[in-house]
Amino acid sequence: KHPPQSCFVIYVTFNIIIICNYIGYLKAAEIAKLAYKEGRPIVDVAAEHTDLSRDELERLLNPAKLTHGGTE
Repeated sequence: KHPPQSCFVIYVTFNIIIICNYIGYLKAAEIAKLAYKEGRPIVDVAAEHTDLSRDELERLLNPAKLTHGGTE
């Protein structure tokens, strides 16, 4: 079962903000729209549409790491 639409939008927005610094705003917006339209995780769509590896995307979008000081 998918989370409520508003939760999905917040999740997508948060993750796109994180990867904007690495892929640029326009590419991030494109990925967000596609992920939202298809109901897919950002990491899956970004892995298909950027030069970032899946490992790098998972590191950048790791919620535990993000809540404890960022991506580095």
